[in-house]
Amino acid sequence: MPLPRPTARQHFHRRTIVMDGYLREDGLWEVEGTLTDTKSYSFPNQARGTINAGEPLHAMSVRFVYDDDYTIKGVESVTDGSPYAICPNAASAFTAAVGMPIAGGFRQKLRNKVGKIAGCTHIFELFGTMATVAFQTSFLGKRRVSTQDSSVTHRSPGLLDTCYALRSDSPVTRMFWPEHYTGALAPTPPVTGVTPVTGGTGTPESTTTETSRSESTKSGVPPSRGALAPTPPVTGALAPTTQVTGGTGTLASGALVSGALVSGAPESADSRKDSLGG
Repeated sequence: MPLPRPTARQHFHRRTIVMDGYLREDGLWEVEGTLTDTKSYSFPNQARGTINAGEPLHAMSVRFVYDDDYTIKGVESVTDGSPYAICPNAASAFTAAVGMPIAGGFRQKLRNKVGKIAGCTHIFELFGTMATVAFQTSFLGKRRVSTQDSSVTHRSPGLLDTCYALRSDSPVTRMFWPEHYTGALAPTPPVTGVTPVTGGTGTPESTTTETSRSESTKSGVPPSRGALAPTPPVTGALAPTTQVTGGTGTLASGALVSGALVSGAPESADSRKDSLGG
């Protein structure tokens, strides 16, 4: 989304920075950048007389060459526009960057190596931004070349821990460079979509019960559904009772006693004797 509509204002200054990255025919990489400052009005300058509106107050250009290891192999820098006549003399100091690796802390290391008072503020600014353009140029560029040349290898990211997205414990690092990821691993997610099997009592059945059910189903025997239901009580009219002689109670006619069916007629002494073999 665009910025909100600004308050009424008057334009005074414009800084334009343009940078381009290239793959050279010798296999090395190259970044070229320019920085230009202009004003919307004309003003006097001691070294140049008058600097007109739109005419560069600062105009610096830098080109550096680097390899697949992000090591700087060559540097060229010039100053074509400056507020003081001696400013262009500082450009040559930046050849000290040759041999430096483009990695974390590059800007400060460059300042230390070139020397703060030996360099140019605006060329330092160019170098710092060009270092990030170097990664933008060759990181995906090497992947593109690798489809044609299998000898190209993908190395660890030199920009690791240089910003919020590329910190070592970020999801971006975990996705693209898992071997460099230092954050906590996500816990194993719980198993979902499994419904426990319940028996007649509403409690989860054991694996044995489920296996038995499966086997009994194959054999045609209806599986057990947990606890057995209680025997229903006898309802309706009861059969008339018959006194059993010599017994201690009464039984319903036709009741089964120890495997013998008791008839509805009273047993006589003679029949009892016959049954006993007397």
